[in-house]
Amino acid sequence: MAARIPMIAWHRTALPALPDSEAAVVAHHSLDAVDLAAIATARTPATRLGYALQLCCLRYPGSHLGAGELMPAIMLDHIAEQIGAATSVIAGFAKRIPTRYDQLAAIKACFGFRDLSRPLRGDLMAWLTGVAMPVIDGRVLPDRLLAEMRAGRIDLACYAA
Repeated sequence: MAARIPMIAWHRTALPALPDSEAAVVAHHSLDAVDLAAIATARTPATRLGYALQLCCLRYPGSHLGAGELMPAIMLDHIAEQIGAATSVIAGFAKRIPTRYDQLAAIKACFGFRDLSRPLRGDLMAWLTGVAMPVIDGRVLPDRLLAEMRAGRIDLACYAA
């Protein structure tokens, strides 16, 4: 029987958390020309900012924004500045409920993000088994798993549920 490694409270909150320091925000949420071109396809400043936020959150921490989820002001400021939008327009994002989901589907298709589906789960379990075998301290496994899921562009929202 496989051993269970209990996740401490820190792992449950800190690993999938949004970055809240300037260094982390700049490292994880700087947009390039391809990103900006995709973001520019959104019609209004609110939908452009929403698109940029969804893209950045999918990349790091690795999950899409939940409805009503609050983000650190430093993150919002940094992303809004890059796309030339006022941070206040975020209040107008997704007034139409399908907008959030339509954008999320478009971002996943454009940038190759994937949901944690059944065949992918098996692949991830096989990878994790190989990684876990030589590990003495199992507390490093959640970090490695999240890093692998981020590198594989797997939406962690499925993982966290």
